[in-house]
Amino acid sequence: MAFDWREYVTVARDMPQLQSISSNEAKLRCAVSRAYYGVYCNTRNHAMQRLNYVSTAKKFKRSEHADLRLFLNGEGGVFPVVAADLERLHNLRKQCDYDDVVLNCGVLYREALRLAAKIMGNVP
Repeated sequence: MAFDWREYVTVARDMPQLQSISSNEAKLRCAVSRAYYGVYCNTRNHAMQRLNYVSTAKKFKRSEHADLRLFLNGEGGVFPVVAADLERLHNLRKQCDYDDVVLNCGVLYREALRLAAKIMGNVP
């Protein structure tokens, strides 16, 4: 059975309560990253299975993440909203994964969970 990527969002929600990681900032940064990857992979799989999405990232020399968002923007209906929310969440993830200083990690964490829940509500 394939992995249910939405479980990453559950892990992200539970991450701040983990006792094995001492730094609250590390937990929040990791949670933002897991929230993004959970909804990204779930959305990608949904698009491949139900919307006939085939990545053109290599052909057009762009990232898989940008390629999926471009595809979703072209689908009409609710999918441009999903693409925009996915991009916002992707930007939060990059900030948490790459920046040495991230101000207001708790705010970013709450926004990441809000966006993840919104995306999952639009992508089964």
